[in-house]
Amino acid sequence: MFAWCVLSPLFLVPAVASWVSASTGEIVEETSSLVRVGTEHGILVSREGLTAVRWDEAVPKQPALRAAIQAAEEARKTLRAPCPSTEPTSRQSSCSSWCRQVTSNGPSTKARVEGTCAYGLQCLCEAGPDVYASCSMRCQATEATTTTTTPVKSEAVTNSRLLFYDTRFSVDFMTQVEVFFVALELVRRLNRLVEESCRKGTRGSECQPWTLVLPPWCWLPRWYGFEGGAGTRWSELFNLEALKSAGVPFQEYTGSAVDLGVVPVAGRKVQHLKDGWGDFFGFTKEMKVCDTHGQQAPQAGSKRGSVVYAGYCDSDIIVSSLKCGVLSGSFKSVLDLLESAGQRSSILLKHLDALQLHSSDGPFATQFHSALSPSKALQDSARRFTDVALGSLPYLAVHLHRSVVHKEATPSAAAAAARINRLLKKRKLEQVYVAGDVLEGFRTELRSMVKEALYFFSPDDGADRLPLRGQEELVELLLAAKAEYFIGTSGSSFSAAVRRQRKSAGLPAKTSEEVFCGNLTETEAARKCVELVGPTSWTAGLECFDG
Repeated sequence: MFAWCVLSPLFLVPAVASWVSASTGEIVEETSSLVRVGTEHGILVSREGLTAVRWDEAVPKQPALRAAIQAAEEARKTLRAPCPSTEPTSRQSSCSSWCRQVTSNGPSTKARVEGTCAYGLQCLCEAGPDVYASCSMRCQATEATTTTTTPVKSEAVTNSRLLFYDTRFSVDFMTQVEVFFVALELVRRLNRLVEESCRKGTRGSECQPWTLVLPPWCWLPRWYGFEGGAGTRWSELFNLEALKSAGVPFQEYTGSAVDLGVVPVAGRKVQHLKDGWGDFFGFTKEMKVCDTHGQQAPQAGSKRGSVVYAGYCDSDIIVSSLKCGVLSGSFKSVLDLLESAGQRSSILLKHLDALQLHSSDGPFATQFHSALSPSKALQDSARRFTDVALGSLPYLAVHLHRSVVHKEATPSAAAAAARINRLLKKRKLEQVYVAGDVLEGFRTELRSMVKEALYFFSPDDGADRLPLRGQEELVELLLAAKAEYFIGTSGSSFSAAVRRQRKSAGLPAKTSEEVFCGNLTETEAARKCVELVGPTSWTAGLECFDG
């Protein structure tokens, strides 16, 4: 998961992020006996009651450090409970007991055991749609290879049913990450239904769990490269070992055919639809039905029976049967669709983004964001840039997005410089880092008008040369997330990802919420705007005031 950004300037800086005792300042080894507690702070509580906070090479101000230590001290006093390690038959009751201990005088929670010994077993304490506390349960040595939390045998993971998905070609990188979070939750819910069905005695294919297939990264908006059609593997961008903490089986795409391809379309119940169930109204083979409500019929691939997959990859995906699936458009309706077609061993959800189930600040992004961390190589690249360009000193981070769609959200260089200069003075900072895919002319103009040192992630400023724009975006995400203060672009999925990253690091919301005001001018540099988040990935507007 992404590292928690808490550091005492009194301690020596280690090469990698560590857990440091909030009471003694000593480095604590992270072991299975340590338990993460809470949703806002990086806190570990051991069986002995020892607490620790996460820290790395970034240096926060003393108030942030004191707040983290105080939160850890409070956890030590009130939330002292080891993660349960029990027989499979008593895990649920043990998890419930643990949740009662760690949430005493806290929110009302519901305990749930999730995952398998093979992929990670967790006790979750859920407060409404959010996870209030969680810990990794320890399996007995023999369980990891012989049993899971349900009658399903562990080898069923190898023989699992496969869920494929992709997005429309125009969807940018960070928005596709938000869609990925939706797909993760779909598989998580499907496997929960499988477990419940198997407990009731169901056997055969209905007892096979689901595995999520990660689509390759081929051609994406603003990604530049000569090998785009060959695709980039997720392991080149993300730490897949950390992703296992999500408790959802997954595998990289290696080229395959699927039994059923479905283009999900939000619509209403009409005649001539087949196999409907619940909020899923049914299938039709009439492809013209797909071209409605923002959805689009898939383009035929170069091979017979194939369709274009994951942004025009060189290897199209072969689909045995392609249909439009008409549903209400809710998350439940997609689950109903998949359950209705669940006897198939592999299903492709084509253009999943069209249903608008993803959201920058929604429950899926909040739940899974910390499990999807950039690869170690990209984290090292961000660390090197910090050492060379920023000198590990405090800085202001800015995201500017030159988008034709949201042109009014990005100010001119002069207007942006006026706001940046005001923030530098107000927050007593002497350097600024600018993220974003902006033209060289804009960069030069902006640098000439900002009164303090200004850096981009470019070789001229000491950055590594990375082959993919997507790799640069992830490094920029890490850099923006560690700034003293961040100002983003309204309507940008990248800016939203930075806010999530900063929140997971325990940074105050007031240091992350600002975006450039719409149609900002030089004379309006005193205006501060905060994004009002809507029900989908787009925003509901801005709240602006002097600040």
